[in-house]
Amino acid sequence: ALSQHIAHQLSGGELKRAAIARAIVHDPDIILLDEPFSHLDQQHIQQLEHIITGFNNEANKTIIFSTHDRLQGAALADKTINLIKGRLTDSPLFNLFHGQLKDNYFHTRHLRIATTSTEYDASHLAIAPHDIIVSNQPILSSMQNQFSGRLVAISEEEQVIQLTIDCQERFYATINPLSLRQLGLTIGQTLYLSFKSTAVNLF
Repeated sequence: ALSQHIAHQLSGGELKRAAIARAIVHDPDIILLDEPFSHLDQQHIQQLEHIITGFNNEANKTIIFSTHDRLQGAALADKTINLIKGRLTDSPLFNLFHGQLKDNYFHTRHLRIATTSTEYDASHLAIAPHDIIVSNQPILSSMQNQFSGRLVAISEEEQVIQLTIDCQERFYATINPLSLRQLGLTIGQTLYLSFKSTAVNLF
């Protein structure tokens, strides 16, 4: 249907789909996409995600794309590379907080987070969402980091459920669809987060 229109008649989402189709038709071994999902509504984002993952799976081609949506990158990509201030970092850029390390505790604006790191010049902390255990009641555990907060958002990306929990600082955690049903989560519900001090990355 898009072939019957000229460029200025197409929407932003249609232009991006046309551009990706133009790249795919040449059957390249590698496709580079610079923020392909920016400035699109959720419907067009999902359409593009389906096109990109479909081409990757069916044609077994390499696709490299940049995005500011860290959860989207983790859900779609087989491998992610993170940049902060123009430099590569091995730290997951999720649950990213600014603060200061004192006596093996990283102090954010509102929380004190236990860590095993001795990088006392570090000013950033990051925790991978899959390293956070979510429960609807406190759990008895040796994990040093346990916080309670309010569930403010639930979303799904490629069979991964993404939770946003406000514990004075906003945390992002991931669970599977079965856990979502078992926990019976609703927006506004109080949840409990637990994670090990070894899950905390400082840089």
